[in-house]
Amino acid sequence: MGVLADSRLRFGVFGLCHWHAEFYRDILAGDSLRIAAATDGDAEAGRRRADGWDIPFEDDFEDMIARHRPDFLFVLPRHDRAADDIRRAAATGLPMLVEKPFGRDGIEARRAAEAVEAAGVFADSCLPNRHMDIWTACREEGGLPEMPGAGKLLYAHFRTNNGPGRRYLDYGVPWMLKKRLSGGGALRNLGYHGADAALSLARGGDIGIAGAVVQALPGTDVEGYAAATLRLADGAVITLEAGYATAGDACIDHEWRLSTDRMFLSQQNGRLLVQGRLEPGPRLVAENEPRLFYLRMVTESVRALVEGRPPNAPVPEAARAAELIDAIYAHAEGGHTSGFPGTFARSGSIPG
Repeated sequence: MGVLADSRLRFGVFGLCHWHAEFYRDILAGDSLRIAAATDGDAEAGRRRADGWDIPFEDDFEDMIARHRPDFLFVLPRHDRAADDIRRAAATGLPMLVEKPFGRDGIEARRAAEAVEAAGVFADSCLPNRHMDIWTACREEGGLPEMPGAGKLLYAHFRTNNGPGRRYLDYGVPWMLKKRLSGGGALRNLGYHGADAALSLARGGDIGIAGAVVQALPGTDVEGYAAATLRLADGAVITLEAGYATAGDACIDHEWRLSTDRMFLSQQNGRLLVQGRLEPGPRLVAENEPRLFYLRMVTESVRALVEGRPPNAPVPEAARAAELIDAIYAHAEGGHTSGFPGTFARSGSIPG
């Protein structure tokens, strides 16, 4: 049996209509577990989904907690409700895994983080990017300066480009294409992963924003594509891309690259290649479906809880990415933002 089943936890979902709810359902089913109960801000749509999944549904979050007594929450809020929903979840004292971006901007994300800190609860973040093979290779092969004898980071690139924006209409979440409800498009949603990685690499130092472009998604007021060039205090350059800019829902273009003066690592759509300075060619180190990183994220979150360790991506730490994204938007809109002050909590660490 796996750690999820061994934990004997009862799982509740706060935000059943979120498109990622299906991921968690599949993960639990893989360990012969069921969702104990669910709720959603849209009670009618939530009840329809719950009926299709054959799980208990309550119109009210507090009623779900009182009647079904889950031990662990998946909190998947609509962005404009995120700060309040996370506060309500934290007030239960239950451990939780929370979907980013925690709000429509950095201010709302900070409100959510403060609620978590005030409640003193175990609150991990939905950041599967921290569970990619590229970080394991960095730790095991000394790819980053944090590792003894490792080299200096020269540049990094983080691209998360998924299917077209219309898929959110198919998912039944049209609010994702309305800025007043979502807080933005591809950068706010998908770029969050790369922004979190950039903060990890900055290790508490400032991040300069050398350039940024945001391209509108036609027919909406959110962006369908965004790119930024960031500069760390030690001179390393990070490029960040996020897009709803592939031809079909099944088309993904994910590529994460790290280059130091000792090695080069590239993970594209789950396939990781590593080449050391003296190696004649790249080595295939791992080949995994991107959804595996969600399984790792949930498994390691529960493992941290049962072993009495802190979350892998604590909400107050992960919320910093929302502020970096705000700064990129400001630069792209002509706000002349010259940089982003780094106060990353896990100074000196890399994800994992």
